Amino acid sequence: MKDEKRKTDLLFKAKKMAELIPEKLYFKNAVEIGCAEGTVINRLRDLLHIEKCYGIDVSDIFLSKGRTLYPEIEFIKASGLKIPFADKSVDLIILSDIIEHIEELKLFMKEIKRVGKVVLLKVPLDKYLWRKLISEPLGRSPSVSMEHPDGHLHEFSKNSCKKMLKNMGCRILASNIYYNYETIENNYRKKNFILKIRWFLDKKIKQLFPKFAHTIFGGNFVVFFETGK
Repeated sequence: MKDEKRKTDLLFKAKKMAELIPEKLYFKNAVEIGCAEGTVINRLRDLLHIEKCYGIDVSDIFLSKGRTLYPEIEFIKASGLKIPFADKSVDLIILSDIIEHIEELKLFMKEIKRVGKVVLLKVPLDKYLWRKLISEPLGRSPSVSMEHPDGHLHEFSKNSCKKMLKNMGCRILASNIYYNYETIENNYRKKNFILKIRWFLDKKIKQLFPKFAHTIFGGNFVVFFETGK
């Protein structure tokens, strides 16, 4: 059941990422860094009609599973700090919930710029008011660190992510905020009364004010950008 829920979430994420790409664009090849078993890049391969896809990860378990599940994808064991492709040889780099886990983020993004022409990036928006003013002071949300339960070493808001890309010399082509209401619904069913109120407010504000609700309760940010020289 847990694996099915995870796959559903990954397929939904791939759909929201693909929606950001103009229909006229064609990618001869694509590489996902931190691909896990390859569910996201396999779905993007279908949605964007990509000719050849590669998945890069450091986990032998994920890579082995991916080769079984998605034989059309070529899986490679490598680090994102040393991507085994020539300069500007990759039409599309996919970064799906990965950069918040990278300790040497500047070096990682420099390598992404070297290899890729354009990038489709998705990050969770962990910088939001409820977390900073309520959850973290009450000890309900861990700060980013090596001890973070989800392995997050960085946190982003929409503006901080855009600023990072601008400082790198990248040009943003499109961006969007999206919310996963199924996840919100599942959290709303929790028995704790305070948490029920929290998730009720989360859903209502995101439904009524989707353009800025992420500043209060977080969300997901998808960016499509050119890497530049």
